[in-house]
Amino acid sequence: MMTKLRSQSAQGKSIRKFDRRALRGLAIVAKGRQVRRVANGCFYVKSQSIEGCYHAVKRDEETGIGWRCDCQDYHKRGRNCKHIYAVIFVLQLPNIISMNYEALEGEFYE
Repeated sequence: MMTKLRSQSAQGKSIRKFDRRALRGLAIVAKGRQVRRVANGCFYVKSQSIEGCYHAVKRDEETGIGWRCDCQDYHKRGRNCKHIYAVIFVLQLPNIISMNYEALEGEFYE
């Protein structure tokens, strides 16, 4: 039995738009084994362009909220980079899975 799904915009709700860096962060997570927690509030994210290199993503010590990364993009723009987004997505992953448990139950193929 198939059910038609309506888009959120058809229901009058706004659809969140991801910027390029957020999508790249999601792609890093989707690859798997790219993000490692090394301490509380500190992660290493594997570089997507330099073999064997990792970028350190740390909780912002000044504010206690937000993140900082040692990559050039973060230092140039002062805004979230793909490495920070990867950490954010990894931390949100358990909630994302639990909110979508129905999609994960049962058979994948009928």
